[in-house]
Amino acid sequence: MAEETNQVTKALNDAIEADLQAVVVSGVDSNGQIFMTSSNSSLPFMHWTLNRSVFELGLFEKNNAAEAKKDPESVDPEPDK
Repeated sequence: MAEETNQVTKALNDAIEADLQAVVVSGVDSNGQIFMTSSNSSLPFMHWTLNRSVFELGLFEKNNAAEAKKDPESVDPEPDK
């Protein structure tokens, strides 16, 4: 039986293929504990990277909300089950 690729493994493989110069990895384990590591040992750099990520996510959410309001017909009111 072929196993489905774990979503965490898929995300990490996507990062490997992206030819990144630096990376911060954070996650939550099965006990609810936060895990974080970085390829750069500079704490200010890690802090800046995480803040930038939060900023980018906020822009992404704002842009998606604006697009949803522009074109309500694009949303299927009764999606397939």
